[in-house]
Amino acid sequence: MIDDTIKKVQDETEQTIPETSVKTEPDVVDVDLGFVEKRKFRICGDYNRMLELNVSDLNIASRLKVGYPKLKTLLTEAQAKIAAIPDDLDEEQMLGELADKLTDIDAEMRKVIDYIFDANASAVCAPSGNMYDPVGGQFRFERIIEKLAALYTNGLDKEFEQLKNRVEPKVSKYTKKSKK
Repeated sequence: MIDDTIKKVQDETEQTIPETSVKTEPDVVDVDLGFVEKRKFRICGDYNRMLELNVSDLNIASRLKVGYPKLKTLLTEAQAKIAAIPDDLDEEQMLGELADKLTDIDAEMRKVIDYIFDANASAVCAPSGNMYDPVGGQFRFERIIEKLAALYTNGLDKEFEQLKNRVEPKVSKYTKKSKK
């Protein structure tokens, strides 16, 4: 005769699952729509700088239309503050206020970049520096928009170029002054 009491005890313990580890939500139904909302991009080969973007988001065009002129206005404001720095740098309080104002402008520009891409693009793409820093013949925010817009599947790079060309003549009188 075979002793199957050991087997019965084993079967009972395997089937018993503690109640705390099982979560059931009877009113929730999971639906898989069959497409991925966001794609992941690694910035400069750094796995600590991963950016998730919905590259089929058509609303980015409207956010770009609203956000880009704001960025240009903030850039003009930053350039005016920098141009207003007097030759006499002995006034520490004035320099402190200038630094605070430029920091505030950078923070506003970062908010606009994040708004445009509906992601934390400013922190991932530019963890240091300012959005109005010159980089490779462009300002940092322009470089970020150009590179990220090219990732979108609906031709946003062309849209950005058209918007830039339309806005550029209006603000060129301000940006040319700072190049002295």
